[in-house]
Amino acid sequence: MKDIRTSPRKHSSPIRIKNKRPAPPPGKVESIQPEDLSPYFDSPIDLLCIGSLEGIFQKLNPEWETTLGYPLSEMEGKDFIEFVHPDDRPEVLAAFREFDRQKGVRILTIRVRCKDGSYRWLEWKYLLRGKHIYAAARDITDRKRTEDELRESRRMLETVLNTIPARVFWKDRDSKYLGCNQAFAQDAGFASPKEIIGKDDYQIGWADFMEEYRTDDRAVIETGKAKMNFEESAINAEGKHFWVSTSKIPLRDPEGRIRGVLGTYEDITERKQAEEEIRSLNADLEQRVVVRTRQLEEANQELEAFSFSVSHDLRAPLRAIDGFTRILEEDYGPLLDEEGRRLCGVVRQNTRHMNQLIDDLLALSRLSRTEMKFLTMDMRSMVESVFQELTTAETRDRIEFRAAPLPRATGDPILLRQVWTNLISNAIKFSSKRTRPKIEIGCQSSPEEDVFSIRDNGAGFDMQYAGKLFGVFQRLHSTAEFEGTGVGLAIVQRVIHRHDGRVWAEGAVDKGATFYFTLPKNKEGGNSSAEF
Repeated sequence: MKDIRTSPRKHSSPIRIKNKRPAPPPGKVESIQPEDLSPYFDSPIDLLCIGSLEGIFQKLNPEWETTLGYPLSEMEGKDFIEFVHPDDRPEVLAAFREFDRQKGVRILTIRVRCKDGSYRWLEWKYLLRGKHIYAAARDITDRKRTEDELRESRRMLETVLNTIPARVFWKDRDSKYLGCNQAFAQDAGFASPKEIIGKDDYQIGWADFMEEYRTDDRAVIETGKAKMNFEESAINAEGKHFWVSTSKIPLRDPEGRIRGVLGTYEDITERKQAEEEIRSLNADLEQRVVVRTRQLEEANQELEAFSFSVSHDLRAPLRAIDGFTRILEEDYGPLLDEEGRRLCGVVRQNTRHMNQLIDDLLALSRLSRTEMKFLTMDMRSMVESVFQELTTAETRDRIEFRAAPLPRATGDPILLRQVWTNLISNAIKFSSKRTRPKIEIGCQSSPEEDVFSIRDNGAGFDMQYAGKLFGVFQRLHSTAEFEGTGVGLAIVQRVIHRHDGRVWAEGAVDKGATFYFTLPKNKEGGNSSAEF
């Protein structure tokens, strides 16, 4: 195939360069020096070469060896195109085809292969004189690398600006836009950020806010101080109003001079709407609290009236029943048969049970109204004191009672003493039918709370009914088997909940039971620093 570089060509008129030395005569090139080519090129030159019209290197100066690493002997006489990067060869071949129409100095920027296989960018200046191509080249690899890095940095910056949800813009000292990201351009009604350059806010869609925006710009530019995260109303190109959180800082040049303002804003319309909904809900909640408080006060008043009625009105008939039954036993006992005397005993026993039930209900109702006083107390001493009160010397000899070291706790001493009283009395009662009753008091502590426990070897209970233990009037044993009103554990739960604690139980039928309650550590109260 015929090489296009060797095709016949029409010679153009010789190039005349005023006041410059003519080219060397055609023929063999014996040597090449900077002064041989410098007359033809105005800019400094590093790599000099003379080649044939067919693209063969004829002579090169020593700088080629320094730059590309080849000995000159490996390049001279070789086809220039062999050293060109494959992607750049079409451009070089096109340049050869244009030799006939070329006038003066031409410039070509291509990659040339080095001895180690790498490529370097060379900027060529060449011209045609007679039967020779005169060329000078300069290594611009570092410059191209810098340009590529700069382009990549700009591309990355543009990608970041167009990816972040915030709108970004920058203006000059006259509040004319120098640039923005894609999100800002869309708000302003433009397809591209380039379309906004040189415009001001009057020429966009939010002229109504122009003076307000310019005032902020001037304040930042004149004072050099940023204005951060201030909320303001905005409008987009479609006329839709929304809320934004805006920040503006001085835009400085490398010398530190203020050239304008750099700003960002974020759409906070959803947040503002949520805040408004919260304010509305809070206002509604406050109104509901007022209503509920009034209802609670009315309920407390009714509870007070009920307590008064229970305390006075219900006790009177019970006392009458008990009194008349006692008179019947004392005055007419000899006239009653054994069944009659038994029935009188049952009546008196039930009146006493009813009276105790009234006392327990009153105690339970008072728990919710009693003001709590938080003190730090010795739980071990309290437990031992309660056990002494609940037992006689005879029962204490029967019971194997052990209390492990217990941490000091903070709470209302009167209410917590009631907790221990109810739990220990339960343990004594339900283990009373054992030959050797056992009661163990213990505690497991964590950084957040203390878990107190009381274990017995008594009657126990079925775990499927554990949820009923702490309900009012809920009993898992009959009164014939074990006495009680079914209110004691409900009182325990109410007291512990008021201390922000938890209460639960574990057990098995005829294998005893363990009751647990927790008290949070560092509980604060009105007298939390006091000791008990």
